[in-house]
Amino acid sequence: MWIGTGFVFASLSHTPFRFLIFNYTDVESDLGLCGFLSFLTATAFAQAVNFFVQKNFVFCSDAVFAQAVPKYICLAVILVIVSAALPAYSQTFFANIGVPQTVTPTLANAVNILVQVGLSYPAMKFWVMPKKL
Repeated sequence: MWIGTGFVFASLSHTPFRFLIFNYTDVESDLGLCGFLSFLTATAFAQAVNFFVQKNFVFCSDAVFAQAVPKYICLAVILVIVSAALPAYSQTFFANIGVPQTVTPTLANAVNILVQVGLSYPAMKFWVMPKKL
């Protein structure tokens, strides 16, 4: 991420960016379009590595690469959208029920992790990377 924000996309750090749920309009704290493109690039690289780790080591899957990749990309896009949108809702929920502000981000992160695992594990095990019998 620091390569993207420090070098590759640095010239875009003062360009505000907003698209659907992605809001990088505060160029002082989120680096605008530079921050978004750095996030997107880092996520793409991380997901590429994650695909092979999940397929070969976690699920020991013999799924056909050409069939698994499009499914994995679809799942990854859904997970990125959920992980980008969910914290705002869960933090609001926790704040509304009286959870102290210092604990709210941690609880929201825990909820996000649980939702990510709850969605990704069964999808990868049974849909993206099933073992053939």
